[in-house]
Amino acid sequence: MGNRIRRIFSPVPEEEIKDLIQILGIHKEQIGECSTCVHYKGSDLPGYWTDYGSCKAKSPHFLEKVTHFKVPCSSYQENICDVEKIKRKIKELEALKDGKND
Repeated sequence: MGNRIRRIFSPVPEEEIKDLIQILGIHKEQIGECSTCVHYKGSDLPGYWTDYGSCKAKSPHFLEKVTHFKVPCSSYQENICDVEKIKRKIKELEALKDGKND
């Protein structure tokens, strides 16, 4: 039990790299969906509310897309900014892991 708590709050670089790679995999699976779009604004409500967020581009297809109907959206643009941040973090962690502090 103690090791799981440590893993959550203080992962070693190898564990954090593994988690970030999984996040990139989830992003790749979700390409084309609202969750990977630059126009998607997530909800800030607590988890017991059903709120799908909103579309900053005001896409008329938002409700159908966010509830997983396969509807094409002309406003979709992949959010690669977050992907690049994650890739940079992985490189930093790999350098830390290898003992290279650039």
